[in-house]
Amino acid sequence: MRVMHVPFGYFPDPVGGTEHYVRSLIHCLRQLGVVNAVLAPGSQQAEYRDQDSAVYRYRASPDLDLPALYAREDPAALAQALRALDAWQPEVLHVHALTAASGPALIEAAKARGISTVLTCHTPTLSCQRGDLMRHGRELCDGRLDLARCTACVWQQHGMPAAIAHLLAALPAFCEGLSRVGVLPLRARRAAALPGLMARTHAAVRRALDAADHIVAVCQWVYELLRGNGVAAPRLSLSRQGVPMDVSAPPQRAPSRGHVIALGRAHPTKGFDVLLRALDDPAAAHIEAELYLVAQDEDAACVAELEALRRRLGPRLRIIRNAPRASVLRALAEAAVLVIPSRWPETGPLVMLEALQLKVPVLASDRGGMAEVLPGYRACRLFRTEDAAHLRSQLLAMHAQALPVQEAVRDMPSVAAEHHGLYARLCGRPAHAGAALPVAHA
Repeated sequence: MRVMHVPFGYFPDPVGGTEHYVRSLIHCLRQLGVVNAVLAPGSQQAEYRDQDSAVYRYRASPDLDLPALYAREDPAALAQALRALDAWQPEVLHVHALTAASGPALIEAAKARGISTVLTCHTPTLSCQRGDLMRHGRELCDGRLDLARCTACVWQQHGMPAAIAHLLAALPAFCEGLSRVGVLPLRARRAAALPGLMARTHAAVRRALDAADHIVAVCQWVYELLRGNGVAAPRLSLSRQGVPMDVSAPPQRAPSRGHVIALGRAHPTKGFDVLLRALDDPAAAHIEAELYLVAQDEDAACVAELEALRRRLGPRLRIIRNAPRASVLRALAEAAVLVIPSRWPETGPLVMLEALQLKVPVLASDRGGMAEVLPGYRACRLFRTEDAAHLRSQLLAMHAQALPVQEAVRDMPSVAAEHHGLYARLCGRPAHAGAALPVAHA
């Protein structure tokens, strides 16, 4: 069986959790006899091998206009991707990222070639143009595609008062007319064009959901989001993430009252400022912390805010940027507690599974995948999202108890077995003896 995977990017470029997931999935599928390849956008075309799998990189257009970006259409990138698809000839195209460079047209073109298609939803960006699934930045959204509601929410994100945003969002034809009034400032015309742009995004997402033969949700809240957007249960499965293959469980772990650690992208949705405010209190003065950030140029404002908070905490907080993965895993293994203070609903995250595998207890916000998984681990706790005082009280209790994680963690071979069963069913092939279909619900 030949499966081609389409993530956001790929190694050796800087990557996120989706790419680590894909690489581990490929490794385990290979053990089940699956031949894998990767098709991923990048800054230029290239062909190479990564861990014994072919990698095809195609150039994502750097200067797409707004209508194309919102519609997730990049014709030049699509043409390159299809050449690679035709050259490698997979039986299954597994899309892990729905972007302009890997949009619904790619799924539709694969189906037209007789290729089975799978779409896995890894992040809130699938249905949320804000990118965080937080309605007006304050409360968790159900992710339902609603043009007026989504338009108003994005306007509010860019500074428009919510009441005015909701009023204008109910008048898309009026806004479309305003967007064409040449005497208006360019910024006003672009804002007025948003309802039309959002309609393009929603149409693209619906096209992708309709075109995929099967859709995989990696946690329960994503499953419910997809059902709420009309995906029928027979085409939808829940297959939770597994711990990456490069993280090995230690034989045992001694109780630790050392430093706490947090890690991830320097972005407001990650909530690292909540952790730093929790530590900025006399009751937590004995706790040292390390913050490992993945930071690009566009993250400068968030980094500056975190650095300002670091100066208040002094030498008991270290901020390390863009460290190699091996260094991050060593630091995680030595930590007393991993803190995940995310504001948005994570689908995992993978770092949570890595910590659990290393027997490091996790303290996380009571949202998304963390709230679904961590109640099954006695040494782990949840805190009320964005509540620095509650985070601090939970952290102090965990730091004092110093309990290691004892329970087993879901692994990637289990994930691969489920996917092998799914691929085999779609292709009309017999499944591997260890394969099992993903479950239809939690």
